[in-house]
Amino acid sequence: MKPVREIMDRELPLVQKNAPVKRVIDLFKRGLSSVIVVNSENEPLGIITKTDIIKKSSKTISSLMTQQLKTIHPEDDILLAHKIMFQNQLRHLPVLKGKKIIGLVRIEDIAAEMQRVEKKNRHFLMYQNAQTIIIVAFIIFLIVYLLLKTLGF
Repeated sequence: MKPVREIMDRELPLVQKNAPVKRVIDLFKRGLSSVIVVNSENEPLGIITKTDIIKKSSKTISSLMTQQLKTIHPEDDILLAHKIMFQNQLRHLPVLKGKKIIGLVRIEDIAAEMQRVEKKNRHFLMYQNAQTIIIVAFIIFLIVYLLLKTLGF
């Protein structure tokens, strides 16, 4: 499988910890599903999802965000990202290089890549099946030809 860097989103919605909650809500209104909370050095402190906004009623970003971030390295395999997300029931996984956030992988990104690979494998198997049928047909033809030649036809 591909490394995470090939499917991660590099355009990150970042907010400072002291930003107003309205800023996060405005980002969600634009179609985003998660926002990374960062410090002044753009190091991730947490993540806020639409679900956090719905389930928690708070006036501060720090009380809304999930602080125990699970992260992944850009060179890690997509299957590892999927495993981390599945085991921790996550839909968003920040991608870190050192302490800096460089991307975000969403479960939708992983699902799309897995679907692409599955389709590619299906085409390969269909091609392999067609080759096998051609080879078997050729062998049958050859056997019949040799039998007919042996019998004098």
